[in-house]
Amino acid sequence: MGALLLASAPAATVALTADDALGSSSFSAAGNWSDAAAPSSANDYVTGAYMLRTPADTGNKVFAGASLTLQGSGLVSNATNPGALLYKGTSNQTINFANLISDGGQIRNAANTAGTLVNLTGNLTVASNGLTIPRLKGTSA
Repeated sequence: MGALLLASAPAATVALTADDALGSSSFSAAGNWSDAAAPSSANDYVTGAYMLRTPADTGNKVFAGASLTLQGSGLVSNATNPGALLYKGTSNQTINFANLISDGGQIRNAANTAGTLVNLTGNLTVASNGLTIPRLKGTSA
């Protein structure tokens, strides 16, 4: 009898196709992903020039994708959110990423509850365009 070898397929790259609108989140739902499916460990995810919101609720989160790459210019503007992960939790939370990669991306705390903190866990890679974590006063939409 011969042995059957199964090769695993490389992860597909799935892109965010639009900003998550106020009150919506593609973090754990199909939302604005190019494959019209919720994130899966079989795929790598990229924001491109768009903003990914976390759910506006309580409880710790796990991003289900094999990786998430925040892509942007590294510059912060209140008018745009290029390559941004926008934290919208309503209590202190921990968010785990298997692999969080920033290539000019942003991580912004826009929780609507004063003093809300987010703890990011997992692997973090900062590529040549860097990572911006702006200091915000008040709340953000």
